[in-house]
Amino acid sequence: MKIYADALEEWDDRIGENWETPEDLFLDPIEWIKDNKVYTGQSSNINAIFASTFAKIDKFTERFREILEMYWINQKVDLNIIVHERLKNPTDSLQHVINLFMVQDEIFTNGIPSSTNLGLVKLDSKKARTQLIPSPRL
Repeated sequence: MKIYADALEEWDDRIGENWETPEDLFLDPIEWIKDNKVYTGQSSNINAIFASTFAKIDKFTERFREILEMYWINQKVDLNIIVHERLKNPTDSLQHVINLFMVQDEIFTNGIPSSTNLGLVKLDSKKARTQLIPSPRL
């Protein structure tokens, strides 16, 4: 604490009886603490916390890759093909597609949380979840 008290005493001396407006009206304590072990140690700790948080975000968003691929396929598929007259067993195909959509609905509903707390960041995925629910909705 002595280093801080000394700095404040120096400031008090500067603004004593014959005070003139300094060039900078704000104290910048970084000059006093930049070489302090506590400050430099905290800086590396903060960097580690941020790096950890962004790694968690990357890992969390990785969960979306498989779901986005399913969503993309669902958007590109021509569902009229399952009722084509030349299809051997159209009722079986229709049932398989319905089963697939039911499984995907379960994956999309349970695989995407509404929100996730990742330390410094809380990700809200309600809007993405709503957008990705399989279509047509059963």
